[in-house]
Amino acid sequence: APFGADDKERCAELAYLALRHANGDSTVMANCGLAMLQTVKDYDLGMAVLRTAVEANPNSLLVAVRAGVGHLLCGSTDHALACFQRAIELSPSGFEAHYPLTGIAHVHMVTGDYSQALAWAMRSLAVNSSYDPTYWMLVAGHAHLGQMEEARRFLAVLQALTPGITISKIRLGQAGKDPSRLAAILEGLRIAG
Repeated sequence: APFGADDKERCAELAYLALRHANGDSTVMANCGLAMLQTVKDYDLGMAVLRTAVEANPNSLLVAVRAGVGHLLCGSTDHALACFQRAIELSPSGFEAHYPLTGIAHVHMVTGDYSQALAWAMRSLAVNSSYDPTYWMLVAGHAHLGQMEEARRFLAVLQALTPGITISKIRLGQAGKDPSRLAAILEGLRIAG
C-alpha cells in the first residue's frame, strides 16, 4: 500500500527510538537498518547499522538476509552474495530460504548473468511459490534471454499474486541509492509487458 502522509516520518521516529534502546540486539538493528534504507532513505546510517548487526551476531539468519538486502541495494554485490550464502549455510532448506535464494538471483541480475539468476530464482520458487520478487527475477531473466513465452507465463502468475502491480510500484518500494541495482529487473519486466 502507498505510504500515508506521515508514515515515512513515523517509521524514522520508531527506527531511531528502537536503535536507542537496542542494547546491541542484532535483530532490532537489522530490522531498523533495513527500514532506514528502504523507507527512510538514510542510506549511510542504514548500512552502518546493518554492518553493526552482522558484527553483533554473524550467526543470525535474519541479520544475514537483511545485511544481504542492504548490500544488494546500497553496497557491494560481493558482500551481498556473501551474506546471502551465509544465510543459506545457516538454514539451507528452512521456511525462509527463499529470501537469500532470491537475493542471489538478484545479484546475478545486477551482474547480467541471467541464466544463473534463473537457476537461483527457480530454487527459490521451489521453496516458496508466493514470493513476489522471485517472479520479478523469473520474468526479467527470461525476457533478457529472449524466452518471451516463459517470461509471460511467470508474469501472469505475478499479476495474479499481486493484482495491480506495476514497474513504478516495484521501483517505489526499493531503496533508491543506486538505481542500477534494479535496472535489469525493471527493464526485463518492461520487455515482458
